[in-house]
Amino acid sequence: MTQHRVEWSPSFAKWAIVAAVAAILSALVPLTFDEAIWVWAGREIFAGGIPYREVVDHKTIIVFALEGLLDLAPGPFELARAVAVGITIAVIGAMARGVFRGMGGDDRVALRIGLVTAAVAFIQTRLVSTVELWATAAMLGALLAVTNKRYRLAAVVTCLGACIDIRALLLTPVVVIFAAEQGGRSALRKFVMVLAPLLLVAITAVLAFPDIRFGVVELAMESRSTQFYPFDQAMVGLRALILPAVLIPIIVGVNRNALGSAFRRSGALFLIAAIAIAVVSRLPIVRYWLYVVPAIPLIAHQLQKPDTATSEEDRLPRVVIVALAALALLPGIFRIVDETMVITREPLERFDNVVLQLESGLAPGQSFIHYPDKPYLPAYLPERFTAPSVVMHYYVRDTRRRELALTQLQTSIDAASVVVEEGQLELEPEAISPAERKVVEIFRAKLSDFPCTQVIGPITLHWRSNACPTDRIP
Repeated sequence: MTQHRVEWSPSFAKWAIVAAVAAILSALVPLTFDEAIWVWAGREIFAGGIPYREVVDHKTIIVFALEGLLDLAPGPFELARAVAVGITIAVIGAMARGVFRGMGGDDRVALRIGLVTAAVAFIQTRLVSTVELWATAAMLGALLAVTNKRYRLAAVVTCLGACIDIRALLLTPVVVIFAAEQGGRSALRKFVMVLAPLLLVAITAVLAFPDIRFGVVELAMESRSTQFYPFDQAMVGLRALILPAVLIPIIVGVNRNALGSAFRRSGALFLIAAIAIAVVSRLPIVRYWLYVVPAIPLIAHQLQKPDTATSEEDRLPRVVIVALAALALLPGIFRIVDETMVITREPLERFDNVVLQLESGLAPGQSFIHYPDKPYLPAYLPERFTAPSVVMHYYVRDTRRRELALTQLQTSIDAASVVVEEGQLELEPEAISPAERKVVEIFRAKLSDFPCTQVIGPITLHWRSNACPTDRIP
């Protein structure tokens, strides 16, 4: 027992520090757009709403459940999210270390590779909860189970990752190849015999139930941008690869004789699949590149010099490694805090006074609806929100539920006591996307029912006469 503590305690302390730093910084980041949607969905589902019928978004129900559970934790959502994100980033690093060790890598080198992996996850996730973070953790968990010869468990965890984010299906063939590399035909057979039926059941469930198919397939496709940004995407991808590309050769050295074979094996295939996911996602969003993370320990091991475990001469001093890591990490930290807080704080501050006004102005049984889609309000006040979705602009594109959505929108406006909007209803038709013009027409046609107006900053509240605050009666 004593020997076990001596071996693991120093590493545990390092991961605890990683988790604490990530959690503290994450706690500073406000609720983000996507998180607000999932928090709203989780709350509605836990209150009895039917997923993809009464509660509509284009992520899987596992995501709604995870965010809903975080929302149930004591204190503000951001605090629970910070703890979860910090722990997950540390666990990702620890699992990467375990994968490297499980493939026969030196323990000291493995710890450094784990820290690099955690650092990449730290930067790419922007310190908020994302489907990519949870799915990446699942895929690394599957790789770790493979290196520990737990092939059936690896298959279950691989399927879990794909069920969290359907794009992670592109990674499952690589995990299969990795299992075959590590354990041969016997491992491959055990892995596939569990993975194949699980994926078959999951895919069948999606295709067999129209509501699920609409949410996670049709609506997901409609949520993709019609534009592609090759230069921006390339720049984001380059930033995602710089840190491991710089530090891996420094930490492990490079076995030049292994270069050719290394990049034909699972590490390179994982990297290719990760790039494919980012390209399929179309938008140059940093978190889409999180899927490069599982490739890091694999490529590091495949490039490692045979004598790295015993030769200190080939390694740069620790201080140089730490300095280089700091140079790579610090700009990422500043970028996270700066971009994330600027992007999310401004709309939240815009809505703070509106939330307070709605809380004080709405009587029991009264509700609001808003245009355009901003999930922050229903995430704050879900019991007072009447619309079936907070992503109406996806909902009313060319989907088979378009007419139903427009009908539900009219019903929701009729049931609402106040309409919240940010001036878009005054725009000319040419300034509004074709998919949303019908939505605007419905709102404009109904505004005569809401004669009492209240302006709070850039936001206008249109109250019904019988719901208008006493100091606002026209």
